[in-house]
Amino acid sequence: MRPGSLHGHSILLAIRFSEEQRNRIRQALAGYVREHFDHEMGDLQSEVFLDFVVGLVGASAYNQAVTDAQAWLQGKLGDLGGDVHEVVEFEWEGKP
Repeated sequence: MRPGSLHGHSILLAIRFSEEQRNRIRQALAGYVREHFDHEMGDLQSEVFLDFVVGLVGASAYNQAVTDAQAWLQGKLGDLGGDVHEVVEFEWEGKP
């Protein structure tokens, strides 16, 4: 977990996975290490490795996701004006 700020308020970023997600991620990490480094990781090792990886890249990945979401939303909001406004025409048929 790393300290950050949200509108000037201090927050702690905590990335939490469900037990099922953690198990699937741990199995994937253990499989990768087994295949690429010829090393068998036990449950404790894969748990510690998962916590290390999340701590290492979690905040950066979170920040990038927020930045990407903001850019996407800004693009959608920029299109909103043209999508919802009606064309206004003023016609006057009176005599001057």
